[in-house]
Amino acid sequence: MEPQPVAKLRTLDKITARTMTFEADVGSTVKFGPLFIKIR
Repeated sequence: MEPQPVAKLRTLDKITARTMTFEADVGSTVKFGPLFIKIR
């Protein structure tokens, strides 16, 4: 199995109790609500 340059993130909005799962490439940016998450 080859390593993949992908990150898997699970987020939780504590106000609405909403969860989301993201898969993002290393070097990309993911937006969650007002946050921008940079994958390094």
